[in-house]
Amino acid sequence: MELPLARFARACGAEVLECSTPTINRRFHARELELLQGVRLVEQANFDRQLRSIAEEEPDLVIANMITTNPLVGRGVVTKWGTEFAFMPIHSWGGVNTLVNTFTRVMRRHAHLDAEGLDPIWTAGLMPSAPGDVIPLMQ
Repeated sequence: MELPLARFARACGAEVLECSTPTINRRFHARELELLQGVRLVEQANFDRQLRSIAEEEPDLVIANMITTNPLVGRGVVTKWGTEFAFMPIHSWGGVNTLVNTFTRVMRRHAHLDAEGLDPIWTAGLMPSAPGDVIPLMQ
């Protein structure tokens, strides 16, 4: 599902920096791969390298698995759980609004928190990025 979602985002005008997926069947996905020329395609993701890329490239949105989303949020990265796409009615033209809202809702929420001056809540250690980053809530 990752390759078609990256293609959709790109067709909507997003600059897709990287698409990571467990495996790519070059024959089956030939058309998708053709439409994703210039996008860094990654099989068997390397989380450490991806963290460095995220820090360097500072993307507006990262779609990640549930295990890595909270550490990314703890580092101040706007993220969305990729797992949610598996449970959404996003197939066919009828799902376009749902899909677009899924991509943009988290970005609008983050912009709203930023405008309200509440953004530091997301980076204050409430969602730690590493075991040593935990800040006690009660003292």
